[in-house]
Amino acid sequence: MDRVRVFFNSTLPHFSQLITGLEYLRGHNKIELRYKLELHHYPVHIFRIDYNGLSLFFDMSDNSGIDWKIYEESDFYFKRMLNKTDFEQYDKLVP
Repeated sequence: MDRVRVFFNSTLPHFSQLITGLEYLRGHNKIELRYKLELHHYPVHIFRIDYNGLSLFFDMSDNSGIDWKIYEESDFYFKRMLNKTDFEQYDKLVP
């Protein structure tokens, strides 16, 4: 079973879609899900998930700017608002 650990530091409304999807998967025994409150490590618009040892970052900000420090730390960087040119240029970016 896949192991998912969610690290969050805010109650940003955009996070509810991610949490709902993860809870759905947990309810259908597709993943083992754990939560951890992680204050002051990342900006409030960043949602971090550890998925079987991979670091997934979800940037839920309302702009197309990329946090390059977090991008370098990630295995995959999901961007809510992503420029097509950035997507074509950077391997770890996912729209």
